[in-house]
Amino acid sequence: CTMLENVRMLLIKFKYEFTFEKAKKTGKHTVEYETALETLFQACLNEWALTRKAAQSYANVVFLRFPWFSRAKIKPSIDAFIVENLSEEKADAQLTGASYLLRHQKPLMWISTEWTLFDRFIRVLVLKASVSPLASSKQQSASVRIRKLIVSILYAWSVLP
Repeated sequence: CTMLENVRMLLIKFKYEFTFEKAKKTGKHTVEYETALETLFQACLNEWALTRKAAQSYANVVFLRFPWFSRAKIKPSIDAFIVENLSEEKADAQLTGASYLLRHQKPLMWISTEWTLFDRFIRVLVLKASVSPLASSKQQSASVRIRKLIVSILYAWSVLP
């Protein structure tokens, strides 16, 4: 869990130095900024459940405070649903983490309003996402998560003006 501790320390540093706002306004991203966000994203896809849950709670805070972070990680989150050549534990972790990252309001809005993201989402989740690498006990819950995500995106798309 030292990876999450490093992310937590970087987030505390950013909180006091307002590095997130400065990086967003100037368009210049510091090394710490990139490291923290990439580590947080990778931890959300970790196969250890406790690490993944802790990272998801940090990601939830970052999504609420800095919604543009989720926009930077939409494409990798969509691509995480392709689990063809992964072990069972890694495939389950990726499906769980990616569905968590995409089910927030901002990613749903961005996917439903930007055609390239919507196209990528539909192509990956409908055509390439597979629960076959998982054990039969986990296939049902994974398919329910994917189905709920597809329904959420289609609902967000249908209520657009």
